[in-house]
Amino acid sequence: MKPKKIYIGIDPDLRKLNAAIVTDQMKPLAVFLRRNKEGKDDVAVTNAAFFACRLVQDVIAFVVAELDTFEEGCEIITIVESQNMLHAKMMRDKGHKVDYEDLRRLSQTAGCLIAAFSNLSTRMVLVQAIQWKGSVPKHVAHQRYYKKLGLEAVSGGVKNIYPLISPELTEWSVDKINPGDFMDINDSIGLALYGAENNL
Repeated sequence: MKPKKIYIGIDPDLRKLNAAIVTDQMKPLAVFLRRNKEGKDDVAVTNAAFFACRLVQDVIAFVVAELDTFEEGCEIITIVESQNMLHAKMMRDKGHKVDYEDLRRLSQTAGCLIAAFSNLSTRMVLVQAIQWKGSVPKHVAHQRYYKKLGLEAVSGGVKNIYPLISPELTEWSVDKINPGDFMDINDSIGLALYGAENNL
């Protein structure tokens, strides 16, 4: 049965702009990465806007190549994690090291990604971290995502897990994806899965 919906999950990151695609049948299709290595502060954010556009081009190339595998009129729903200044303030009040400037740049990057993916998407969803993943630690949450998606996890040489089939998942990424990059990409996978589980 061909998917009627595909979900693009995006966990914004200033330096590693990435996306993951999961179908409405809970099948992971592909992950993508564009590295933003140059510049500081506002220069890095403007560079992120450029790489957000390159990232969506990579995703479009994949979608066009795979069109025959999707139901005609397949919807594309993009889910992006939102940022929360109030939560950041609460974390600072509890003694956690939270840099408001980092959060500002991350929010600007999220805006760049939303804009870049808006024309491709049937619908866009901006979701708070507490809503889609709660307060579950990353290492626990990532294992849960993999189990639900039927991905076999590997954990050699890096702090995070990554999928055993990562060569198949990463083949459409222009920038090479290393096992350690899945520390960020796994959250994008989780966001796409959240969309599929909730039939967004």
